[in-house]
Amino acid sequence: PESTPDIQSDAEPTTDTIGATEAQVEKKPDTDNSKQQSSARPPAPITALPSLQDSKWILGLNNDQFITQLLALSSRDAIVKAASDLELQDTLAYYEREKNGKTLYVLIAGPYQDRASAEKAILKYPASLRNSKPWIRSVKDIKDIIYAQ
Repeated sequence: PESTPDIQSDAEPTTDTIGATEAQVEKKPDTDNSKQQSSARPPAPITALPSLQDSKWILGLNNDQFITQLLALSSRDAIVKAASDLELQDTLAYYEREKNGKTLYVLIAGPYQDRASAEKAILKYPASLRNSKPWIRSVKDIKDIIYAQ
């Protein structure tokens, strides 16, 4: 006997990767017979942005590469939220730095092989981000700041 998923009508539907609710995904028949049995599960969520990296990731970059410094905020939670709100395809990372006795969390994007590549990347940023004048910096400069902490 076939079993149907138990769906409560008063429960809020959850969104799957492309806007379909879980109920719609589960009820949708698998019409592709070439798939193996193990791929019958719903696809993993697709994320538009790579995960937010930390200073350990930055320290692994080549010194001769460049990044764009996007913004600096006073809390890690604010940086995480800002990063998730940005619609950038570049890898985002943050590092902590002390300035005037306060900890700042600095959001960067990159890495880029040279300054010209970083300049081209800025042209693809949303207007609101371009207007805030992202700062192109060498990875070596950022590493120096991280090591100085």
